[in-house]
Amino acid sequence: LFTRLFLFNQEDEYFKIGYNDENSMPLALWNGRLIGPLKIWEVSYPNDLNVPEEYYGTEIINKEVTKVKPEYT
Repeated sequence: LFTRLFLFNQEDEYFKIGYNDENSMPLALWNGRLIGPLKIWEVSYPNDLNVPEEYYGTEIINKEVTKVKPEYT
């Protein structure tokens, strides 16, 4: 999806470009990193999209995701 939208500038029925500053900042590869324009897409969700109820939850199932490793503190 990233390649189609960002690199090839392709749109589809659910993603339309809302903002693109590639005229002021072209796409480039610098020191092995991809840098380039800021692009923001408008997303149109399909009417029949079924989102599982657990996606709306606020409970953290795996408490380990909130811990910071000692080497990063």
